[in-house]
Amino acid sequence: MKKLLLIGALGVLAAGAHATDLTISFDLTGLNSVDGLYDPNNPNVYDPDNYAVFINLDSYFAHDYSNYVVTDVSWDNVVLHTVAPGSWCSDSVFSLENTDASEYIDVAPSSLDASGSDGPLSSGGFISAGPVHALGDDTVYFHLWEVFDDAPNAIDNTYDSGIVTYKIHADDPVPEPASIAALGLGVLALARRRRK
Repeated sequence: MKKLLLIGALGVLAAGAHATDLTISFDLTGLNSVDGLYDPNNPNVYDPDNYAVFINLDSYFAHDYSNYVVTDVSWDNVVLHTVAPGSWCSDSVFSLENTDASEYIDVAPSSLDASGSDGPLSSGGFISAGPVHALGDDTVYFHLWEVFDDAPNAIDNTYDSGIVTYKIHADDPVPEPASIAALGLGVLALARRRRK
């Protein structure tokens, strides 16, 4: 009887963990794309003039998931215009990567190799990309940058609108209450049946 209950309890815990798909979105409206990817004075450091944000995924989702993997990207209603003379719309890139930059997704939403304005631009839904595995810190890095920096330390392009969304696959180590209850009732039924 005790073995049956122990096996049932372990089964409840093992069956409770499940995978889930999440999304994280960034509003590009009003953000500026300033410089190239790396600081010209230090090729090992990202240029500090660019828009950048580190996101701890556990804090963002207010849940302790594990094994975060960014698998897809989409963008919608992206409108951008050039600011610096000589800048092209196609120079603007938004990126999401893990904290050691070993895996990343770079997207240049415009293919307009000219100055001016381009958009609205859309991916037409999610596009398979990556994967980007969040490291042990469960943090990802989102930033903007220019393929060719026409105006060092000055704004090259500005996003007038747009949303970029990433799909993230994660494991949820916390069992759902309904799953635990159902499996627990099954274990009790087996225990009762065995007792008769």
